[in-house]
Amino acid sequence: MKRLKYLISALSIVAVVLTGCEKELGFDEGGENLNVIAISMVASPDTTLEAIVARTYRTGVVGTEGTNVVETFLKAATLRFATVTYSVNGASPVEMVYDAEHCRFRSDYRPKAGDVIAVSASEQNFPSVSANFTMPTVAPTVEIVRTRKYQQDHLLDQLETGYFDGGQDTVVDISLRMKGLEPSGYYRLNVRSLTEKVVDGKTVYDTNDCYHSYDPLFQDIRLSKPRKGWYKDFSNVFAGTAAGGPGYECTVTTRLRKGDVGKRIVEVELQSLTEDLYYYLKSVMLYQVYLQLINDAQTEAVQIHSNVDGGFGIAGGLLGTEKHVVAF
Repeated sequence: MKRLKYLISALSIVAVVLTGCEKELGFDEGGENLNVIAISMVASPDTTLEAIVARTYRTGVVGTEGTNVVETFLKAATLRFATVTYSVNGASPVEMVYDAEHCRFRSDYRPKAGDVIAVSASEQNFPSVSANFTMPTVAPTVEIVRTRKYQQDHLLDQLETGYFDGGQDTVVDISLRMKGLEPSGYYRLNVRSLTEKVVDGKTVYDTNDCYHSYDPLFQDIRLSKPRKGWYKDFSNVFAGTAAGGPGYECTVTTRLRKGDVGKRIVEVELQSLTEDLYYYLKSVMLYQVYLQLINDAQTEAVQIHSNVDGGFGIAGGLLGTEKHVVAF
């Protein structure tokens, strides 16, 4: 028996980010197939319940330079003939239907606050997997107190993050007031900068979800390296205990996209997360840093958080506030 490290790629449906789930597992000499199922399910009242169910791959098998890694992974790894079921609040399981165009399993159920959701998946020659979670019951609130727009060379972000995002030389400071934070809760603050453009007669959107803040609420010194547009030491997910009470005020900074005046928009949304989803997102951030330090002998391996019994991945939920939109 020898030990090999496997990367289990999973697509976060809400974040739409390709990530890696890594565990050390026993592996028979000469074998090539781990035969473990990975599930990605992030439930939200904004959309019907859906899941990605995929096989696992050894490091380096999926995706090559110059390819669309997300598309390549989904087409190669999705277990399209799997039986995937979900149940809500202890009701009888309902089978989900495979959507070949988008490589995922879908249902017609829209999750609600407080739902207890269970999901299971089985496929021939694979051990069955399952997971369950309870949707958050109450969404916090966030309001925009004031904004301040000013000029700042886009090269500053590039120097800080090592990544050019195509934004313009204008940034916006947004002062926020959050309410309804609970000590036992877990949260994510989304700040999206976007602009509307017409290309070849079609309306398209140039978007960027990266922003930064030096407020202590968002600081995580474990994130010692920038992550493709994100400043180092910054995390947009946080535990309610860090806020020190139900209300919290802070300021965040985002860079406007290139576009016409009035069509440059910033969206702000505060989400309540299930505990497992919070730890999953945190571990993905740490894993992205680990990949940059992997050749450092002092660096400890990072394991992606998973709550899937018998397999890998994440099954969780979120409850968001109404999006606040400001045009510039």
